[in-house]
Amino acid sequence: FGSKELLFSSDTIYANSYLILCSNTAIEAFSEYGNTLGLSNFSGLSNSGNSLKLLSANGEIIEEIVYSDTWYQSEEKSNGGWSLERIDPANTCSSQSNWSASVNEKGGTPGQVNSIRADYVDEESPKVVSFKLESENQLALEFGEVIDEATLLNPENYNIQSNALKEVTPISTQGVELQFENSFTDAEQMQLYISGIADECDNVLDTILDFVYHEIHEHDVVINEIMQMKAQHKDYQSMSISNCTIPKVIKFQLEDGSCKLEVKNCYFLQIQFMQILI
Repeated sequence: FGSKELLFSSDTIYANSYLILCSNTAIEAFSEYGNTLGLSNFSGLSNSGNSLKLLSANGEIIEEIVYSDTWYQSEEKSNGGWSLERIDPANTCSSQSNWSASVNEKGGTPGQVNSIRADYVDEESPKVVSFKLESENQLALEFGEVIDEATLLNPENYNIQSNALKEVTPISTQGVELQFENSFTDAEQMQLYISGIADECDNVLDTILDFVYHEIHEHDVVINEIMQMKAQHKDYQSMSISNCTIPKVIKFQLEDGSCKLEVKNCYFLQIQFMQILI
């Protein structure tokens, strides 16, 4: 694991059985849970993440995972003391979505069926969970699961008509930043065509995302700052908006989900800001 290589002694794992791997000094502690094999130089695994490979005697990769603490799907359990368990051992194409923290009261299930064992068959196409307009020629995309790297970084899988894609930059195993040659047209609805994006189980996404880019013009009012604060055991939220042009009297409505606030006769001076307590 990681950059370290650990060699097994001769042993047999029968069908539907388990073998617990640990350091030589921990054999006695784990042997009560099942068949246990001690390994020299087994220094333990990192909670935050590591790369693990199981190789045959001929050096062929039998199994490989690169896990991280996000796989726990629980901030509390990711701090330590809980095992990461595979939901469906028969599903070998899903990584993060097929793992979670143990729910066993002992913190794990060494040598036994995993506490979260269930059938997990991924037949759904990946979904876009975040789509952000970063600048006048940059977009950021995040998908809801790990994406096959070859399809994630393939520039042919992203297209805006009449605007060539200049660069695809990975943000994570689930996201990219797209930079285009030309600036987006102001106040015009545009479309990003996405095709051939595959998850680890070869489910493919083809979709179209609409967006509009707005340049800042004279008389425009923009959201400048958002903050939440506490005062005397009460929660307050505030938002600053600004008008960086000539003085102007306006009326506007602020919407926060299903909540609507009407603000009347706001007088903005040049380069002035107004704060609203919500």
